[in-house]
Amino acid sequence: MNDATTDFGPKKVSFLTLIFRALAGLAGGTMGTAVLLIAVFLGSSLLSPLAGEEGSGMALNPLVIFIFMVVVFLSSCLANVVSTFLIGLTDRKKYATLFSAVYQVFIANIVILVFSAPVYIIVSGLSTEMMGYVAAIQILISVMASYLILEILSDVKYALLGVYGATLGLVFASAVNFILYQIFGQNPTILLFAALPVIWMVLGLFNGLTGMGYRFVYDSYGVDFLSKYVKYGQDTEPEKPEEITEKDVLSLEKDEGGKEFLEKN
Repeated sequence: MNDATTDFGPKKVSFLTLIFRALAGLAGGTMGTAVLLIAVFLGSSLLSPLAGEEGSGMALNPLVIFIFMVVVFLSSCLANVVSTFLIGLTDRKKYATLFSAVYQVFIANIVILVFSAPVYIIVSGLSTEMMGYVAAIQILISVMASYLILEILSDVKYALLGVYGATLGLVFASAVNFILYQIFGQNPTILLFAALPVIWMVLGLFNGLTGMGYRFVYDSYGVDFLSKYVKYGQDTEPEKPEEITEKDVLSLEKDEGGKEFLEKN
């Protein structure tokens, strides 16, 4: 399942790895959607009386807001964690820091939830539709952050390749979701259940496609222009910190000893 290794330039991505990454993203997104689906069915009867208060001109019940935030968080967080983990398993050499990346993905999703909570509370006084928009934005941001964390921690040299893959993948996934929205009579429910699987499947697909495409460009022109070590214009190297030698350490210990002697006398 590992990619073919090379001495120079970006790693080659096999067609089999491309398929595995797309399936890994689809599996993770589907698991997140499954949580959302279960929550909708279990909570519809319980929350209907509470949500019905909105129609009478009253503010939305805080319990409804809280449960909505928790469901969105659980579904998106599970999808993000599982998808990044499964994509990482397709190439353990590249994703050597997979477990650290998954941990950071989980932390990032919690941080996003914390900053999203006040927005939910503010827009809840306007309409439930606005809460849906906030949830969509939260999911997109969390997916983007999770994918970039995985790519940057795994391969700092080609972090830009991960940025391009994420950007192109989200654009293509948005187009697919829009097409599904139009096909099913502009029913927003289809987006509720299709968004996570579609986004993560496309991200997994473009993860492989951008790798294959960039490797082809590198083989054709021999220029590794997305490498962090390639400098353009008047870029300067960062200053290296001064190295502390053994002589400096001994000198410091001598100074400390002299200081203690003076204090005693």
